[in-house]
Amino acid sequence: MFPLGYVLDVIQEGVWDWDARTGKVERSPGWYRMLGYPVDSFDNNVLTWENIIHPDDYPRVMDVFEAYIRGATPKYEVEYRCKKRDGDYLWIVDHGNVVERFQDGSVARMIGAHTNVHEQHIAQQTLQQQNKMLLEDNFNLENVIRERTRELEALNRRLERQMEQSRLDANTDTLTKLHNRRKFDEELEKEISRALRYSSAMSLVLIDADFFKKINDNYGHTQGDVTLKKLAQVIQAHIRATDVAARWGGEEFVLILPETKLQQAEAIANKLRMEIESTEIAGQINITCSMGVAQFVPGEHRDQLLKRLDAALYQAKSQGRNCVVCS
Repeated sequence: MFPLGYVLDVIQEGVWDWDARTGKVERSPGWYRMLGYPVDSFDNNVLTWENIIHPDDYPRVMDVFEAYIRGATPKYEVEYRCKKRDGDYLWIVDHGNVVERFQDGSVARMIGAHTNVHEQHIAQQTLQQQNKMLLEDNFNLENVIRERTRELEALNRRLERQMEQSRLDANTDTLTKLHNRRKFDEELEKEISRALRYSSAMSLVLIDADFFKKINDNYGHTQGDVTLKKLAQVIQAHIRATDVAARWGGEEFVLILPETKLQQAEAIANKLRMEIESTEIAGQINITCSMGVAQFVPGEHRDQLLKRLDAALYQAKSQGRNCVVCS
């Protein structure tokens, strides 16, 4: 018998193994090679998979996945696009099976594979275009198809870049370049759904710059804007790749910490608070921040979660500022 590791290393399909008990997802070397990434360059969790799904395909994929793990459909199989290392997208077919369940029927372990169907998908699109051109009585079909295909590919690339830039502009705070409130609301809904789907933890951190009004009063609003931009850079530089940072409004910022329990979120917040306190933000200006932390509770409405988070921040400010309070 050949060792399983050698078999997984040579097969072309991207094999995956999700253990819901630990939240860990193992992926074969073929999975990384198919998408052009270095082997084992991603974290072994479900976020890696969800974050490379094309935004237009994401809702459909989640509907199919959730229907299967609920037992509403007999099999899990769905075709969608995955983001490659070079920024392009690859069409794949994802199929899998639950191999272990807990006593309550929820998923304990699931295995599956991603299969590259990009060429077949493109060929099907080309065939559809050819059929359309035949109906329009194109005389030089082959040359026209070749030229039109090149034009369409170039146009699609331009449109994809424009759409990506438009999505970025619509979701970005113009001053700090962090996510704006609109994008935060969208990401929060996604992370709440993900926490419920995988029975995982998720926490929020609300950050307020202490006595920020004094900076505007003493140095002017231009210096205040410089301070906010530098503060945003410090926050972004000291959070994890899977965390989400957004400008809540004014001098307040908010973090979404996926797969993070309250105690761990408190530690992250305290570490960030100390980094901010020790950083010269702008010129000779040093500031501190007060922070509130709350963990999402299953069954809790998002407004209740945000209300608890805001109350924790208010308590931190009442306790003298430059501290972290958990709800």
